[in-house]
Amino acid sequence: MSNATATEPTVSPHRLGPIVLWIALLLVGVVVALQGGWTPRPPAAEASADVPVMSIVLAQSLSVLFVFFDALTVLVPVVGAAMGFGLLCRRGISKEAAAGQVVPIALGLATLALLTWALAWAGALGGIVAWLLCGAGWIPLIVAAVGAWRRGSPIVIRGVWPIAATGPVIGLLLTACACPPGLLWAVEAYGYDVLSYHLQMPREWLDAGRMSGQAHNVYSYLPSLGEALFMLLGAMRGSMHDAIYAAQLLHALTGVLAAVAAGRLVSARFGATAGVVTGGVLLATPWTVICGSSAYNELFALAFGASALCLIDGRRCGRGDALGAGGLLGAATLAKLTAGPMIAVPSMLLLAVRSRNAADPRRATLLACAAAAMLLVMAPYFVRNAAWTGNPVFPFATGVFGRAHWTAQQAEVWSRVHAARGAWSDRLARIAPQWLTSVGYGAIPGGRSERRGDVVEQFTHRGAVPVLWSAALVAFVVILARGDPGARFGGAMVFLLLFEMLFWLAFTMQPSRYLYMSVLPASVLVGAACGRAPDREQGRIGTAAGVLVMLALTAVSFGVFHRQVRVVAGESGPVRLLPWQVVDAMESAGLSGHVLNDLPEGSRVYVVADATMLYVRTPTRWCTAWDIGPLGAWVADDEGEVTNRLRSEGFTHVWVNWSELARIRRTIGVDDGLDETTLRRVATRQWRAVQRLGFATLYVLR
Repeated sequence: MSNATATEPTVSPHRLGPIVLWIALLLVGVVVALQGGWTPRPPAAEASADVPVMSIVLAQSLSVLFVFFDALTVLVPVVGAAMGFGLLCRRGISKEAAAGQVVPIALGLATLALLTWALAWAGALGGIVAWLLCGAGWIPLIVAAVGAWRRGSPIVIRGVWPIAATGPVIGLLLTACACPPGLLWAVEAYGYDVLSYHLQMPREWLDAGRMSGQAHNVYSYLPSLGEALFMLLGAMRGSMHDAIYAAQLLHALTGVLAAVAAGRLVSARFGATAGVVTGGVLLATPWTVICGSSAYNELFALAFGASALCLIDGRRCGRGDALGAGGLLGAATLAKLTAGPMIAVPSMLLLAVRSRNAADPRRATLLACAAAAMLLVMAPYFVRNAAWTGNPVFPFATGVFGRAHWTAQQAEVWSRVHAARGAWSDRLARIAPQWLTSVGYGAIPGGRSERRGDVVEQFTHRGAVPVLWSAALVAFVVILARGDPGARFGGAMVFLLLFEMLFWLAFTMQPSRYLYMSVLPASVLVGAACGRAPDREQGRIGTAAGVLVMLALTAVSFGVFHRQVRVVAGESGPVRLLPWQVVDAMESAGLSGHVLNDLPEGSRVYVVADATMLYVRTPTRWCTAWDIGPLGAWVADDEGEVTNRLRSEGFTHVWVNWSELARIRRTIGVDDGLDETTLRRVATRQWRAVQRLGFATLYVLR
C-alpha cells in the first residue's frame, strides 16, 4: 500500500471540459424542449412580477429531473445488474471485443432480459425475486470494482469534444421521457401501442402473477423480451403504473447503449472521434427520440444488433465472439421480430463472407456457432407459443401451424393487413415520403404534408432536404474514394441498408418506423467517413462535418417534438399543448385522469373498440382490434337479451369508442358483429348514456 498515492485514480482538470460543456448543453436542451423555443412561453411569460420567469422555467426543468432521479431507484439496480452479468459474459469473448465495455454490457443486458423472461413465464417474477435477480448481477460488479480499486486502476476520461454536441438531444430525450404516454407523438397515435400493449401487457402479467397468452390481446403472443424488462421494473416498483417513467428511461438508456455500440464499431477502425460522431448521428435522428422516449422495443433490438456487429467485425473474431454475436442477434429478434430479417439475417451473411478466402474453414465454423447460439436463445419463445397455442410463431404462419383460438377470418385479416401493400410501383413510391424525405429521418421540413390514405405513419410536415441520407451518400463516396480497408467496411454497411430496404418493400406494409433499423448503417457510414476524410490535421474537416450533421438532425428533432404534442379543446378551438404543460399533466394523465376511474366501487365495464387501458383501474373486459369479444355474438343471437347477458357476466357499464370503432372498420375490418348502426340501436333502447366525450360514450345498463 506504500505506492497507493502514486496509483490513485485521477482525472486531469482539462479532461473535464467536454463533460462540463455536455452537462450545460444538456440542461439547455431540457429548457428549450420544455419551452418550445429559446424564450419562455405563456403562461410563464405572463407571470407576475412577484414570480420571475426564470424561476418558473427552473421549476419546470426540475420537474423533468425529478422524474429522472425518481426512476434511478430502479434503473441503477437494473443497469448495474446488466453490467455485472456482462462481466461474466466477457470471459467468453476476445479482448478486442471486450474493449470499451459496450459489448459486455449488451451481453449482460440480454442475459438479464432472458432470465427475467424465463422467470415471468414460470410465474416466479415477484418483487422479491426481481430485486434478488438484480442483486445477483451486482455481485460480480462489486467484486470487479473492489479489485480495480485495490489495483489503483486509473480512470480514463477522454477529452473528445464532439461528444458535447450530443448534450442538447440527450436533454430533449430526457424531457420526452418525462412526458406521460398518451400526450406525445401524434405520428404514433399518441403512444397507442404503449397504452394497449408495451406497458399494458406487463401490467396484466403482473396482475396475473405470470407471463401468459391473452386471448383479448394478440400482442401477448409476441416474444416480448423488452416487455419482460418493463415487467421487471414494475415488479420492483410494486406496480406497472409506478414504473412508467422508469420504463421509458430504460428504453432511452438502451438507445444510448445502441449509439455507443455503433460508435464502437466505427472507432475500432477509424478512431474515437469518428465513433462519437456515429453515436451522435444515431441519437439525433428524430425517430430515435420518438422511439427512445417511448416504452417501445426498437432500441433494445438496435443495441443488441449493433453490439453483435462489433463482435462479427472484430479482426480476431473467434468462436466465443461468434457465439456472443448469435446470442445477441437472437435477443434482438426476441425484442422485435422484424429485427430478425432486418439485422440478424444480413449480419449472418456478413459473418459468412468476412474472410476474403472463400475456402477458409473458419467461416463455416463461425457461422455455425452464431446460428446455433441464435436458435438456442430463441428456442424458449417457440416452445412457449407452441405450449400456449400449438403454433410456435402465432399469430404468424397460421396457415401452416394452426390458428389457435382465432377464426379463419381473423387470421386472414392479420396476414393481409401486415403484408406488403399494392403493386411494386406503389411500394417504391412510398420510399420518398416514408424514408428518404421523412422528417422522422432528419429531413428538414418544407411545408405541411398532405394526408394520404395508403401511408400508415405521417408527420404533420413533409421533408424537403434529406439531411441524414444526403450525408450517408456523401460519406459512402468519401469512403470508396479512400479505398480499403474502409471501402470494404462501407460496402458491408450499404449491403445491410439495402437488405433492410428490400425486406421493408417486400414483406411489410411500409410504415416509416419499420425502416428505423436503417439508421444504424447510415450513422456508421457518416462516422466512418469522418475518420477517412482526406485531412491531415487530425481529421478536423471530417469531425466538423460530422458535428454539423449531428446538430442539423438535433434541430429537426426539436422541431418534430414541438409539433407532436397533444392537441386539446380550448375556448376558441383546438390548442396544441406546450411541452412543459405535457410534463405538468402527469397526474391528470395518470390513474386518476380516466373517466372510467370515477365509477362507483363494484363497477365492471365492457369496452368496445378501445384498447388503451393502461390508465384504467376499474375492472374491464376489452380486446385489441385483431381480437373478438363476445358482445357481437350476443347481439346476433338475441338483441333483446344483450343487457341481461351483460348483467349475468357482472357488467354494470359499457364504454364505446365510436371514433376508434369507425377506424377499425375502415382500416382493418374484423367482423365481430358490432357494426355502428346495430350498436347504436342497442345502446339507445337498452342503455342510458351517462357521459359523452365526442369520440366516446359511457353507458350504464338500465
